[in-house]
Amino acid sequence: LVKDSRWSLFVHETFEYDQYQPFNCRDTSDAGFGFRFLKNDTTTLVGRLGGGFSHEYKGENDRIYMPEAVFGLQFEHQINKRQKLVGIVEYAPDVGDFLHYRIRTQAAWDLLLDTERNLSLRVGVIERYNSLPGDARPNDLDYALMLMWKF
Repeated sequence: LVKDSRWSLFVHETFEYDQYQPFNCRDTSDAGFGFRFLKNDTTTLVGRLGGGFSHEYKGENDRIYMPEAVFGLQFEHQINKRQKLVGIVEYAPDVGDFLHYRIRTQAAWDLLLDTERNLSLRVGVIERYNSLPGDARPNDLDYALMLMWKF
């Protein structure tokens, strides 16, 4: 966070491989500012605003870097010392055509397994929507089970 402020900076990079889309891979990069709307002992809500690009490989938009705006919200709620809920939504429209956009939604439950080693289990779901999917479905739904070690 920017010192003694509700403002923050972010940088975000995602690389996706999806054989069921009209491209092989998608690379997205963005950066911007965040604003903490709410923060107390159990709950945090942060809004984000920024810009970046997406690039698809081996598809109709191969070799095209699409400039995008990024709008997002991140919600976290600590249920107790060992459990936390996380929710994230990101809206990324093409700055040249706001009718072409992507929406990424994520929900997860974190369970702290070992406090000494800071080892956690995350169970989550990620839903990705693309307004111009070509011949593919506009929605992708991924389930995740992750073992996380924070150090």
